[in-house]
Amino acid sequence: MKHILLSLLIMSISILSFAQEMPTKSQLGKVVQKLGGTTIEINYSRPNAKGRKIWGDLVPYGQVWRLGANESTKITTSGDITIGGSKLKKGTYSMFATPGEEKWIFHFNSNLDAWGANDYSAESNILSIEASPKMVDSPEAVESMQFTFENTIESKAEIILAWGMLTISIPVEEN
Repeated sequence: MKHILLSLLIMSISILSFAQEMPTKSQLGKVVQKLGGTTIEINYSRPNAKGRKIWGDLVPYGQVWRLGANESTKITTSGDITIGGSKLKKGTYSMFATPGEEKWIFHFNSNLDAWGANDYSAESNILSIEASPKMVDSPEAVESMQFTFENTIESKAEIILAWGMLTISIPVEEN
């Protein structure tokens, strides 16, 4: 009887150790900014460069990309905003991009259950805007992709996407 109980105890400990969540290779990122009375939140997974060529290789030009890793990136805004010069109503949207050497197209999409670009459908786009990438002249590349809010003044800011030697700025403001 003792052997059976000991075996069950060992088996239970083994099962519990396998059930623990392991960290993902692409860590979760979240950035929140208040612009006037509107809160904007971006949730995403942060892929790492790991010495790889990112733009035009790992992330091909001319193909829709999920703006990160794992699930699609989500943006939530508590009020109506103007982003990249176009109006976006309050709500939650998945974000995708079509990168290019000269310009990128950012897509704000109603499909919140998208896992990567495989579930992307242009018919679900609520808004698409253009932005210009800029290669940064810096001694160090950004290893883990990141979104930040910069140049925040009252109800205006810039959403910055940075990864590797590339940055993209998207102006955003509260309506």
